[in-house]
Amino acid sequence: MPEFRLQLSGHADELVTFEVRGRPATVGRYSVVLRYLDEQGKATAVRVFDNSHDPQEHHMHRCDREGRRQQPPELLHHGEPYEALQEARNLVENGFEEMISGWRP
Repeated sequence: MPEFRLQLSGHADELVTFEVRGRPATVGRYSVVLRYLDEQGKATAVRVFDNSHDPQEHHMHRCDREGRRQQPPELLHHGEPYEALQEARNLVENGFEEMISGWRP
């Protein structure tokens, strides 16, 4: 799957992967991961938005301090994968500082 990384700040980035398929082309599966970057540049997942279980199930996962998904997923979106992907990116890009501050001890 194509992947790209967007540097959000000195201590955060966004990793986006997605799969395009079909005719007309449409997003199938996707993942948007907000990652915290420590002083050494090590990345740890803070939040994961995806549809990894089913193309029509769009969830948000909170991660623990080790970057593991720690709680049951929360419903993110009802609708098409492309719309959910855009919503997840919007949430991360406009709320990453708050998400990270709530995640850090």
